[in-house]
Amino acid sequence: MDSLSALVARFEKAVVQMETLLQKNGVPTLLTAPPVVPKTDAVEIDSPPKLVILFDEAVDGKMFLFVKISNELGGDVGEAAVLINSLFNINREVLWTACGIDNPSTSPLKIPDFFNKLFSKIGELAAFSTNRRRDSKFPNHLRALEDVAMAFSWIGCDQPAPLITEYINAAVFYTDRIRKEEKIKDDRHVEWVDALKSLFIALRDYVKEHHTTGMRWNTHPGAKPIQKSPTLTTGNDSSSATPPPPPPPPPAPFQFNATEEIKISDLMKELNAGDKATSRLKRVTPEMQNHKNRALRSSEFKKKSLHTVPKEKSTVRKDPVIHFDGKVWKVEHQKKNESVVVEVKETKESIYVFGCTHSMIKVSGKANGITLDGCDNVVVLFESLVSQFEVINSRNIKVQALGSLPTVSIQKTDGCHVYLSREARSAQFVTSKSSEMNVFALLDESDNDYTELPIPEQYTTSIVGKTLKTFEMVDVLMNRQLISSQGSHLMAGGQLQEQTRTSSLMAPTMVLQGHGGEIYSSRFSPDGLFLASAGYDQQIFLWNVYENCDNFAVLKGHKGAVMDVKFSADSTRLVSGSVDKTVRVWDMETGACIRNFKSHTDFVNAVDVNRRGPEMICSASDDGTAMVHDFRSKEAVKKFGSKYQQTAVTFNDPSDDVICGGIDNQIKVWDMRRDDIKYVLSGHRDTVTSLSVSHNGNFLLSNSMDCSLMTWDVRPFVPAQRFINKYQGLVHNFEKNLLKCGWSPSDKYITAGSSDRFAYVWNVSTRAPVYKLPGHLGSVNCTDLHPTQQILLSAGSDKTVFLGELDLDDY
Repeated sequence: MDSLSALVARFEKAVVQMETLLQKNGVPTLLTAPPVVPKTDAVEIDSPPKLVILFDEAVDGKMFLFVKISNELGGDVGEAAVLINSLFNINREVLWTACGIDNPSTSPLKIPDFFNKLFSKIGELAAFSTNRRRDSKFPNHLRALEDVAMAFSWIGCDQPAPLITEYINAAVFYTDRIRKEEKIKDDRHVEWVDALKSLFIALRDYVKEHHTTGMRWNTHPGAKPIQKSPTLTTGNDSSSATPPPPPPPPPAPFQFNATEEIKISDLMKELNAGDKATSRLKRVTPEMQNHKNRALRSSEFKKKSLHTVPKEKSTVRKDPVIHFDGKVWKVEHQKKNESVVVEVKETKESIYVFGCTHSMIKVSGKANGITLDGCDNVVVLFESLVSQFEVINSRNIKVQALGSLPTVSIQKTDGCHVYLSREARSAQFVTSKSSEMNVFALLDESDNDYTELPIPEQYTTSIVGKTLKTFEMVDVLMNRQLISSQGSHLMAGGQLQEQTRTSSLMAPTMVLQGHGGEIYSSRFSPDGLFLASAGYDQQIFLWNVYENCDNFAVLKGHKGAVMDVKFSADSTRLVSGSVDKTVRVWDMETGACIRNFKSHTDFVNAVDVNRRGPEMICSASDDGTAMVHDFRSKEAVKKFGSKYQQTAVTFNDPSDDVICGGIDNQIKVWDMRRDDIKYVLSGHRDTVTSLSVSHNGNFLLSNSMDCSLMTWDVRPFVPAQRFINKYQGLVHNFEKNLLKCGWSPSDKYITAGSSDRFAYVWNVSTRAPVYKLPGHLGSVNCTDLHPTQQILLSAGSDKTVFLGELDLDDY
């Protein structure tokens, strides 16, 4: 009976709401007369809702001060202040309207979008700033207002207060300029900045208190906004306010069409659907996930690019020009002309080349200088210069000096090759915002072959004492061995420090290359003599750790990307899991595949091998299962199921547990003896990408796409709260790769890769990162710490494996 009463009440409420909406459109209803409402319960529709009154109290006084100071400054600032005033008034109307209606995103009927007026006014202010600031006396004022006006977009945001704070901070760049540049001229500019900031902070505080999770709707049903008097923001006496305009004429009668009749029964079915409301949604299969299906990622990119590449604008073809004005030779708009010759007679003459493509320019004689601007695929051959050769805003430029050349300047250029004669070997290069720059020089007096020298494009900078020290990334990537042989070591942040060797590596940093695609997993063997790496190219590379780090074998057989690799405890076998749905076991002596488990029905994301007792393999898959295989058996001996894809797995040998993590953000600990879940570890807010148990078996390390590492106590008898610490600093980006993590032999340090191209090492007890190592040119997908020596392994999307020497206490 109670459920029937609730249903009837719910039905009556829905009918009343629909009749109210239909009456607004002039549609007759079944009621012959409006219901009698007690006078005490009547809603004062014309009175401002409480939220609007609180809005007025928050901003009115500060708006008056801001407009007053803006008018005193005058000019463009005064006009822009009028637009800001209008934005606040429109924001007030939007608030009032929202108080009287349901949220349009949840209403069964389509309600017109009344936000357009606010967004149009924001665009009007932006256009005003863009058009005026070039000739304005106050360009910084206009830029500040343009940036901070975007704060009004909070009306469509779920977390509006942080959004407003973000745009207030965006305007600080220009308001700080105003404080610095205008303070000497007039203190009113500083007062203007303070008034502007105070006004929007008041808006933020109001929104934070009353609209914490987004705009509130229907708090004053039926309320309609009345045009606000301008006196609220200009500070004039309210008695001088003009009365509001008369109400608009009633809408034309609405003709009811049978085909447009709202079906009450269908609406009620939808309201009572419950959990079945999501039944029509499609399940996201692994083939539809970008981080699992590379072909989908690449095809999606191509598809989008077809629609986003703009059509080439028709350009007016200009006539080619070679003209000398008495001081400067102007060579312009040469197209596919390989016979351009400029004859310089005096050293004061300069050459300016603009807008040329696919051409060759020869300069005879000694000129003062040469400048290339906006050129593409141009070759310049000259004898000698007095000052400099400059390249700006160009692509694919080749320059050859036959004689002397003091300076070369390359700015905003992609691709520039400079060939230097023996006489020009002392040339200096100044570069910025450019790429693919190479110098070819005749360095040997007896050899006419050019030596290629790349100009670095990346740098690392760190604070040393009270100054900044910058080092070339060429040193990081290629020359660290030379630096180390001289007794130095490149630490985190690029700082050079004197240090003794701590490993048996040939050099403190070794670079291993050979893969044809991204590397997803790389591991040391337990004896520390070998390492394996695998990834998108479907191959597993085996490397020696010491001497030259030679690649001594390549294991082939998988028909899809290899997602994870692990060695057996005695280093005689290697286990791999792949997107071809198989788990393979390889013999390290012969390189042969000795087992091929096909128990999974979807991508295999992770594998692990136990370290004690009979050798077993556990694997996690997108089919929602974690399986345990015995080396001696062809079929799985254990199967643990879940409703969600499993992305990480590991053994906990002391407890005979299998620990799994997946896209449900949870870590489940399965008891292999009882085939049941012992407990669940919750705390991550996104997919768990990797799991690793400490060497003593007491602690678990987990990595997650929420950009955090967590440690857990997995000993048998501990309190219910097993969470220990959280480590931050690493980054997971849009690639959604399954970033790995691991422990040092002493369990006092942990490591993980990161999508920001750094490899991290943390101190477990202090939670502080002790190493942040650069070098990779892509996401660092896997890191591992050597079992006996202080060596960090890192592998990434740049197809490269690095071995780096560490210097840690109690490693």
